[in-house]
Amino acid sequence: MNILIVQQNADARAELKSQLSGSGFSISEADSAEAAEEAMKTGKYELVIADLSLENSDSGFTLGYHLKRDYPSVPFILLSSTVNLYDIAFSRESGWERNWIAADVLLNKPVRFEQLLSSVQKVLHITPQNAH
Repeated sequence: MNILIVQQNADARAELKSQLSGSGFSISEADSAEAAEEAMKTGKYELVIADLSLENSDSGFTLGYHLKRDYPSVPFILLSSTVNLYDIAFSRESGWERNWIAADVLLNKPVRFEQLLSSVQKVLHITPQNAH
């Protein structure tokens, strides 16, 4: 399964790539929302995992909106550190936020890898016993 990781920070991107490829996923990388949108035009991805803060502090929201508009069947996991940095929490549970957060899963950083892997398996409909 092909996953596109969108993360501006090269070290964080490399860590995600290492963890997910170690779990059997094929990983491609983008360092910006713009690069991710270009990658989506040329590649086939079963999942996109992106950080909220890319070129701008809210680029992940915009990327999610564009991905869901253009590739509605591709799940989108959004990672956010706003709770940690600014004490601002977003939730897909409230009705109005669900309408403008175009992510299938929203995870607050720091994210334990087990939590991320569980979310990946959930959105890709993979049961742990038949993973990869």
